[in-house]
Amino acid sequence: MTLADLSLEDAYDTGIRGDRVITDFYIPILQEAITYKRLTGYFSSQVLALAARGIAGLIKNGGKMQLITSPAVSEKDFKVLTSHSPEDLQKYVNDQFSIAMDDLNDLASTIAYDHVRALGWMLREGVLEIRVLVPREIEAGSGIFHSKVGIVEDSSGNVVSFSGSVNETAMGWSQNIEEFKVFKSWIPGSSNWVKHDEKLFDKYWKSASDSGFVSIPLPEKATERLMSIAPEAIEELQLTFPKVSESRKLRMYQSDAISAWENSGYRGILEMATGTGKTFTARECIKRWKIEKNDSLILVIAPTQTIGAQWRDVLSDMNPITSFGVKHWKESVRNLSSNASLGVVRHMVIIAIQNTASSDDFIDSFSKLMKLTKNHLVIADEMHGLGAPLFRKALNPNIEARLGLTATPNRWFDEEGTDLLNNYFNGVAYSFGLHEALTWVDPESGLTPLCPYNYYPEFVDLDVDEMNEYLDLTKRIIMQSNKASDQEGKERLNRLQEKRAAVLKKANGKIFALKKVLETLGSVSGCLVYCSDWEQINQVIDIVTSRGITYRTFTGEEGTSPKREYEGKSERDWILQSFEKDEIQMLIAMKCLDEGVDIPSAKIGIILASTTNPREFIQRRGRLLRRAPGKKLAQVYDMIVAPTFDLDDQSEVVASARKIMQKELKRADEFARDALNSSEVSGKVLARMMRMGEQNES
Repeated sequence: MTLADLSLEDAYDTGIRGDRVITDFYIPILQEAITYKRLTGYFSSQVLALAARGIAGLIKNGGKMQLITSPAVSEKDFKVLTSHSPEDLQKYVNDQFSIAMDDLNDLASTIAYDHVRALGWMLREGVLEIRVLVPREIEAGSGIFHSKVGIVEDSSGNVVSFSGSVNETAMGWSQNIEEFKVFKSWIPGSSNWVKHDEKLFDKYWKSASDSGFVSIPLPEKATERLMSIAPEAIEELQLTFPKVSESRKLRMYQSDAISAWENSGYRGILEMATGTGKTFTARECIKRWKIEKNDSLILVIAPTQTIGAQWRDVLSDMNPITSFGVKHWKESVRNLSSNASLGVVRHMVIIAIQNTASSDDFIDSFSKLMKLTKNHLVIADEMHGLGAPLFRKALNPNIEARLGLTATPNRWFDEEGTDLLNNYFNGVAYSFGLHEALTWVDPESGLTPLCPYNYYPEFVDLDVDEMNEYLDLTKRIIMQSNKASDQEGKERLNRLQEKRAAVLKKANGKIFALKKVLETLGSVSGCLVYCSDWEQINQVIDIVTSRGITYRTFTGEEGTSPKREYEGKSERDWILQSFEKDEIQMLIAMKCLDEGVDIPSAKIGIILASTTNPREFIQRRGRLLRRAPGKKLAQVYDMIVAPTFDLDDQSEVVASARKIMQKELKRADEFARDALNSSEVSGKVLARMMRMGEQNES
């Protein structure tokens, strides 16, 4: 097939055709290409990604590409460049290109980022040349290179050129606003415009005196920076443009959840277990809510950047603006506001992290956007976090439609925060808990939403020193509780309680129990170990190292920016992908795995970090029960401090200590209830309760 065999329109307009400009134009023409010449706007990570759309076909054909781009030069910048000395130009371009590359995390999806990496690969392989234009003079509007032209030639000598308007600022990967005309060399009349575009490209490439610009090769440092994110092999990259699947069907409980939210006046909390598809359900809520609305402004609030990035991918076809991964989110919001004022966009989505969403700057910017639209919706993922005093300002009272998502809507020891959230979101509209997720069977797949599991509690005693410290701290807590309840007294009491909790979390017996568990396991592939702190992590590292187990720590300190040493991925993503591919057998983690990190390939969990907070232990269990190909059963090993007390000792201190530790057994009892080996384990838990002297409980 040649370019002449393609059914190409004479013009394309994303305002009419939507994201089909990629699948109907860029991909088909570049599948036939052997050369691709492109003039694009001032460079940024977004512009580089846009310029590379569809190049998978060009690469497959062994084709070559020439790219012309330009920095945005202000009058102040131009004064520095007046001499046009090579040193000035090189330094200026290197600096501007470095800024563009620093914004890579602002790209809306993995595929956009991989297209920039593909340009780095093409540079390294010698099949891409990049030249940079700097203006010869700085008149009004001349500091930015405006021409947008593309020229594609196939092996038969057929040429397609396209030119027109492309808004390459901040409107996203799949639906960037562009309108361009298409010219074909084999059609009389149209061929003259092809020649015109070819001459225009050559004029800028060769830096003709009448072009108004000086053309220089991309400087060495900038070239090295782009090549630094190149993959070893082009096959590593995702260069096939994905469409959002419309064929995925809602499960019955997801449809029920959406209906419940609609029937509650588009307000309510969806209390759904981890792994049951809250995000997909929320996406469908958005679609239902937007029906017949002429405009909309949607705010998604996520607790962490990792969860925010997941939302960015899920909603990529809605062109979300993000407040994270960028240095200038305010500028992105201003651009969005300008486009909304001009009527260029009518439906807007912003994804913000909790701390940003509750900041005065963000609230002010978002309030201005609200004035441009009539319909507003907020979606709060892991909404329980917004009950904290620090984040409550994110709960904008002027947003009419409200959707809260969580597996655990009640805040731990915070009745005020819980009531605040219930009042704002109008309470729980629908509930689908862990028990339902382990027993409801999908009629199409024959599977439950979550993977079944076996539960193995490992009961641990405190040694003499630990028991004495625990009882001493309990005595001091009782004394402090009876004192004045001013703020200083409450803080002192809180510190004592934290110290006592640490005794349970870091009990030495847990490390011995871990050794025992590892000896019984035939394989540790897909294993998560939850630790309480770095001291415990280092103890675990010593044990697994001696057994030749491959591991990585996962503590929240991992880098989130792409690095060449991690194959162009962030350290965090590289670790998770290596774990999924079984190149890393074990992740040794702290609290950062409690919320929002998807690791469906994990099938063994070892819990060393004690917690009686329902949210934390529900999240940990749910993290292990996500479905994955070939995963039929999960195993949960739970290290529980449950020492034997002297039943004759009825002192207040011992009674209080026994009561606290019995909460650990309550957690074990709850874990056991839904396990496949429930009957076996429940008896074991009950026996331990009796040894601890629990009364009137079962």
